[in-house]
Amino acid sequence: MLPKDQVLDRAWELARELVKRPPLTLRYTRQLFTHELKRAFLDQMGQGIGFETYAQRRFFPLGGRMEALDRAWDDKPWSGGTGPEPQG
Repeated sequence: MLPKDQVLDRAWELARELVKRPPLTLRYTRQLFTHELKRAFLDQMGQGIGFETYAQRRFFPLGGRMEALDRAWDDKPWSGGTGPEPQG
């Protein structure tokens, strides 16, 4: 663990060492470090799209039935509907 004021210097030191390595080594090193982040993102993406679709259907119904909001957008978003009650 380094003090905050030394982190950037150490990062540059490591970068200078990495740039001396063969390009293929750098490519595989990057893949090694980013693989789990990409997997986590992709695992959650479907759920996020599902939530987004639900919100679109709930707040912007299809078929031209667009009524004006009768409340502030953030004020009890599920009031008067069939959605879940907010927790808290």
